[in-house]
Amino acid sequence: MVIFLYGQDSYRSKQKLDEITSHYKEIRKSGLNLIKVDAAKDDFSDFFNNFKVSPMFAETKLIVLRNIFSNSKFQEDFIKEIKYLQSSKDIVVVYEAEAPDQRLKLFKLLLKESKSQEFVLLDSKSLKTF
Repeated sequence: MVIFLYGQDSYRSKQKLDEITSHYKEIRKSGLNLIKVDAAKDDFSDFFNNFKVSPMFAETKLIVLRNIFSNSKFQEDFIKEIKYLQSSKDIVVVYEAEAPDQRLKLFKLLLKESKSQEFVLLDSKSLKTF
C-alpha cells in the first residue's frame, strides 16, 4: 500500500504523518519495522532492499519516504516498481512537506495509484475553526 501526503500546509501534513506513525507504533510495540528513508540522501536500491526484506514474525513494515521529488533517478526507479509496492502488505508513506510539481509523471501516478491527501493552506475562516 502506498499513501501520498503532500501540500503547502506542512504543519497539518506533518500531523497526519505523526498520526500514522504513532498508530503503527501503538499496534506494533517493537517499532523495529518502522523505517525512514530520505530520497535526497539515499539510493533507491537502499529503499527497495529495505522493502523486500521480510521482517521477523511476518510483521507489517511502515516505510516513510521523504523528498522523493528532489531526486529524479529515485523517481524513475520508484515509478518502475510502484505496482510491486502497491501489491505488498507493507505500507509506504510518501511524504512531501512542500507542494510538488504537478506536471511530473510521478505526481500523476501517485494520485492515481495511491491513497493521497493534499494539505492546502487554510483561508482565514478555516484557520479560525482549526
